[in-house]
Amino acid sequence: MKLANGQSEIDTVVLRLPDYGREIKNWSRYQFTQTFLVPTSSWSFTVSDEDTTLSSDMLVPEARVELVINDHVQCSGYIDRTSEESSGDGGTVITIQGRDILGPVVRATMDPIFKFAAGVSVPELVATVLRPFGITTIYNADLYNLAVISGYEKGSPGAGTTTIKARVQKSTPNKDGTVTLSYDSVDSTMVTSTQRPDLKALTVQDAKPHAGEGCYAYLDRLLRRLGLTLWAAADGSGVVIDKADFTSAPAAKLTHKRTDPSQNNVTHSRVDKDWTSQPSCIVATGFGGGKDVEKSRLRVIMVNELVGLDADGQPLPEVQAILARYKSAKVLTVRPELAPFARPLGDQKIARPFFLKDDESKNLAQLEAFTRREMATRQAHALQANYDVVGHTFNGHPWAVNTSVAVEDEVHGLTQTLWVLEKTFTKTRQGGTTSSLKLILPYALQIAS
Repeated sequence: MKLANGQSEIDTVVLRLPDYGREIKNWSRYQFTQTFLVPTSSWSFTVSDEDTTLSSDMLVPEARVELVINDHVQCSGYIDRTSEESSGDGGTVITIQGRDILGPVVRATMDPIFKFAAGVSVPELVATVLRPFGITTIYNADLYNLAVISGYEKGSPGAGTTTIKARVQKSTPNKDGTVTLSYDSVDSTMVTSTQRPDLKALTVQDAKPHAGEGCYAYLDRLLRRLGLTLWAAADGSGVVIDKADFTSAPAAKLTHKRTDPSQNNVTHSRVDKDWTSQPSCIVATGFGGGKDVEKSRLRVIMVNELVGLDADGQPLPEVQAILARYKSAKVLTVRPELAPFARPLGDQKIARPFFLKDDESKNLAQLEAFTRREMATRQAHALQANYDVVGHTFNGHPWAVNTSVAVEDEVHGLTQTLWVLEKTFTKTRQGGTTSSLKLILPYALQIAS
């Protein structure tokens, strides 16, 4: 059956050029990937070069684009690079690659003399760094963004909007040919949700960038000390500062049955279980108490719920010995949402502690956030379920990162709710329209209390 322009076997995929009022529908292949905690979403599109004006004047680096599936915007950003290829039997095609609106922020580096007075609020700092990139809106919750991506109503996007002040550098020329630098206060906007903490109440004490530090890396370094993450809003309207959502009910389902394969929407699967990266606990020391780590009074211990507990939920004997050694350390509460993995017969229950030091954690709250993130990046590898499905949607709604999925998998023995860490949308002439989803245990990537 011949398909209409832009119509895949399942879903309609369009690449828009909003500044030119054009849409690309006659693609031959594409790929779009989004991963939680990865700074930017990335994409690649290959199209015919039949319209030379399109390829020479519009599909050029830094042109603004939007990736849209069934009228739901998945990503807004810029072309990073282009590549043209010609063959005698295949004609000429052009491949464009790019990232979301944070791509330029990732590429750029911070001015080393940039500084703020201690106690600046998180929104003011973020707004000032992002203002030169044309990003002027901050969301303190992912609710609005998920509604844009999936089409599901995730609840009220916010209780309202507030104005935040960004500082913009201004150069004033002098008569002697020199310039005087000053700062203007410029309004940006924050969309707030009552379901999330007030970002204005969070402050940063030390905002000095490192030499050669990227703009995104700088913000990420400061935000992670508060247990927060920054990512781009899919529609390009701004950025989200939030944490992973493990509490919302699953809005989609993956079925992989042996008894009745006719119910399956999974076409291929792989489940990886990896304990090699799992510490039984993390003992983290912060800045303070002198250079002697043993004498430092700033210490946090986090027990790995997956491998550091016995079947009764109690710390392994070797972990208990570490807790007894560092009696003054703050021990983080064990989370009941993560159950210990079943251990094999004859297991010696050997503890594998990690000892870390973070000189940028100046108080217990910062060290706790550091420790949680370090544990999260490891727990995320403990169990990863990879599923391929036809199309890009479930019941017409595109799959979305930072959402929960009900998994009924008889093949791999998984009947539980998992969380979407990564999605990749792909179209090829050989493989058709498919989605690849990487799922992990809910709360495994919890970087905030």
